[in-house]
Amino acid sequence: MAVDLRLIREMGDGSLALKANVTRAQALTMIAVAYFGDDSIAATEGANAPTGFGDDAPIAAWARPAISYTLRQDIVSLSDHANLGPNEAKERE
Repeated sequence: MAVDLRLIREMGDGSLALKANVTRAQALTMIAVAYFGDDSIAATEGANAPTGFGDDAPIAAWARPAISYTLRQDIVSLSDHANLGPNEAKERE
């Protein structure tokens, strides 16, 4: 069901890494897609959408629109010049 809703996507080889940790960028993308209702956020936000994070440069182009959306909609918040650490893994509990 999560794949059908585009909350999670297949890896490059077509598999699902269901037991793998997700990165912060992936987690925010899943939250944005769930909140927005579909995965057309990129069309709304744009591929170069600003994120406001101090470590904005390593945020992947595929994640940038969703991260921008979550901030703009106050789904997540950040302190001034906060860093996201977009490629750091989030532990699953």
